[in-house]
Amino acid sequence: MKTIKKFFVRNTSIVILTTAFLTSCKITYTSSKPQTKVQNEVVSNTNPLSAETSVLIDSILQKGLDREALYTLISDIKPISSLSMYTFPIANTDSLAYISGKAFDEVENQKYLDQIKNIQDGFNQLNIPDLKFFVLPYKSNNKKEKNIQLYVARESAVNRVLREHKHFFGQFGWVEGVNPEILITANEYGFKYDRLRGFGYLFGYPSHAVDFYTEAEYSNEKKNEFVKRKFFQIPTYERESGYFVYAYPDNYVPKKEVDSVLYHKSVEVLDHYKSIRHKFKNDDGSINALKLIVSENFKK
Repeated sequence: MKTIKKFFVRNTSIVILTTAFLTSCKITYTSSKPQTKVQNEVVSNTNPLSAETSVLIDSILQKGLDREALYTLISDIKPISSLSMYTFPIANTDSLAYISGKAFDEVENQKYLDQIKNIQDGFNQLNIPDLKFFVLPYKSNNKKEKNIQLYVARESAVNRVLREHKHFFGQFGWVEGVNPEILITANEYGFKYDRLRGFGYLFGYPSHAVDFYTEAEYSNEKKNEFVKRKFFQIPTYERESGYFVYAYPDNYVPKKEVDSVLYHKSVEVLDHYKSIRHKFKNDDGSINALKLIVSENFKK
């Protein structure tokens, strides 16, 4: 997954964008029921969140809202987003263990699985329309270190990607309505270039950016040629650049009907978030992120 992260390369330059098509940019919010007793409906009544778990979930969700996951949590711009990553020393480095199956030291490392389970269990208790939260271990390891990613997926947006990019996803038999967790897990453990392209579409990048990055990676690996590139930055609450960013060829000119539309749609969502964020502030300066997300996703 290290190569996937290159989609998010940090770059201090800000792309100057045209304001054309601004009026055509409309925010899409999910709304399926009136906002009545919403807070009680999103958390399992049989296993309510503990105070500790509530704090954990809110801290993760606030980070997501302040970064690029905003465009998944209250909008459909990004079908999936990363919320948080964790690294644990649990990966197998013993080649003999592949045969014996004894690849995990339960006495020494169970505490790490408990941490992962605590995160997954907490998010499993949430029931927000159109949103799915899940933990996914990376395919690759860094020696004994295993990276674990917490994702959020907006199901309707994932279905849109499957529909619009059937030319790619159809070869695997993926159809609308598939569980996003299964789709993304299969993509993570797939062939390298399929993985790059699949994540590119699912992370909400334009087709031209996905094409470029996949082809550039192939050129770099097969021909040892680095393809020059520039970066298109979309701002987030936390910073103007570095979180929602994609590469494009050095000679490419960002297009009004593609890049500019994506930029302005995103900025409209960001401006909306900025306008309501203060309403959900806690006394300590943090925000009640879950309440904000619930409020936006249950809007009429």
